[in-house]
Amino acid sequence: MPETLSIQDRIALLVSTKAAPFASNETRASYIGFFGEPPTASSIAALLEVLEADQLITRRPRSGWKLTAAGQATIRAAFDELLDDRTFGVVDDAYHAFLPLNHRFKTVCTHWQLRLQETGYVPNDHSDASWDAGVRSEFSALHDEVMALIEELEAVAPQYRFYRQAFERAIERFSQGELDALLAPMTGSYHDHVMEFHSDLMTLLGRERTEADGD
Repeated sequence: MPETLSIQDRIALLVSTKAAPFASNETRASYIGFFGEPPTASSIAALLEVLEADQLITRRPRSGWKLTAAGQATIRAAFDELLDDRTFGVVDDAYHAFLPLNHRFKTVCTHWQLRLQETGYVPNDHSDASWDAGVRSEFSALHDEVMALIEELEAVAPQYRFYRQAFERAIERFSQGELDALLAPMTGSYHDHVMEFHSDLMTLLGRERTEADGD
């Protein structure tokens, strides 16, 4: 097992700290190695220490790993070097395709939190099985489209496989009854990954947030 990662996997590891700040080293190791041999958990631990010493990431007790401004810049610089015009075009198309999906996801979250009655929306106490089933159906259809989008990205930027696995993990948790896996903040929820995925696309493309990106 090599002691260092390829530049592509180094960037993938940096991205993973943003997408899943609390992931265990064992879990993180299974998402790295897209361009070579997957590392071990102990290697990931050592590599994270190197990235921290290089001031590319920082670790906070309550929020796990966090990319620094230097880490963000490193990701962007590496993408600029590694991605050709065609790849950049695919990512740009993915970004524009993601915006309406992001809006629909916010609607799913609203419908999960609020239920429509004759008098208007009321807090959803999840006593209406039919309403919840409809929201789950909305979520499932949206997830399928998100997966198709990421599949296109993976074809030119394999590090985005991490997001596919992260989204699949979150929706599986939700399907198994862990309701916080939909939108609870800083829990590896689907909502967490939507925000991180959105942010990473903008970082890659060098975009600033606009009204089209939403809140």
